This record gives sequence, C-alpha cells and structure tokens, in this order.
Amino acid sequence: MTKTCSVAGCGRSAFARGWCGKHYQRWYAHGDPTTYLLCNADPKPCSVEGCGRPVAVRSWCTLHYGRWRAHGDPYYRRLRAVCGVAGCGRSAKARGACHKHFMRLRIYLRDPEARPLSVPGTKEFIAFCRKLGIKLNKPRPTSSRR
Repeated sequence: MTKTCSVAGCGRSAFARGWCGKHYQRWYAHGDPTTYLLCNADPKPCSVEGCGRPVAVRSWCTLHYGRWRAHGDPYYRRLRAVCGVAGCGRSAKARGACHKHFMRLRIYLRDPEARPLSVPGTKEFIAFCRKLGIKLNKPRPTSSRR
C-alpha cells in the first residue's frame, strides 16, 4: 500500500520525507512544505544600489547573481579597453585599436603605398602606429582631379 502525503488536505502519494513531490519541492526551495508563493506577486528590487531589476536569487537580480557566480563579486565590471588613437574614445578590439583604426592599420601593413591621404585623425593614427613600433612611409602626394 502506498503512503499518502502527510500535509493536511493533500491526497497525493508520498514521494520523500512523507510528502508528495509538490510539497517536497516547496520544502526544498523554501524550508516549509506548506509555503505557497505566488510567482512575481510583488517582486522586490535587487539589493545592489541603483539596480531596479526584480530579485531572482540571494536578494540579487539575475545579472548580479551571474556576476557573483562567475567572478565572486556581484559588483564586478569588466574594464573596457579604449582605442589607443588619441581622441578616439571607442572600445578597443585588437592591437589596442577600435575596429575603424584596426582596419586602417591592416591596410597600412598590407600595402604601404595605399594610404588615406587627408583623413581626419591621420596624425593621431600615425602617432599610435609609432607607439606600436610600426614604421610608416610618408603619404603619397594628392593628385588633383578636374
């Protein structure tokens, strides 16, 4: 004969500890088999200051909980590398340069004769290349087209 759940008013068969699966899960999650929580009835905000996301685990939202699990600190933020070209300010992707300046650097390295002639920021870019130890030839003279 199978045992029934020991919670009053429940007629399901017992699964573990004398409770059915539903009441066992409630006990496992909340510490009490009779606890009944409505999902998202009144979500509390994340305990991290300035974060308004709803709480998921350990009084943190999913973002801060994930940061805590991955890095051991819910406040962890990856430092963003900035492009090494003076005055650019974009995030660096490769060789310390943003995508725009990295692609320009690739063109310079692949074909030294193919130079942008009067592109804004060329002086800063050349200084950046020198900082990397890349010697650049002087740009070609402009040809006048009429």
